[in-house]
Amino acid sequence: MQRQENKMMTRKDYIATAKIFNSYADAGQDNILISSLVKSIAEDFADLFASDNPNFDEQKFLDAVGV
Repeated sequence: MQRQENKMMTRKDYIATAKIFNSYADAGQDNILISSLVKSIAEDFADLFASDNPNFDEQKFLDAVGV
């Protein structure tokens, strides 16, 4: 089995992820539990992305998510 090297995610990956979260944030905006859960998970992803890429802008990601 060939071992893959660790690769940072790209801006394209971050945008795609934010769009997915945004669709859930929009769908759950009238439900406090869902919007709270989406926000919490999006914040966890933002932390993960920031640890993967020092140039990652957590606030910009969360703004794109809509939380």
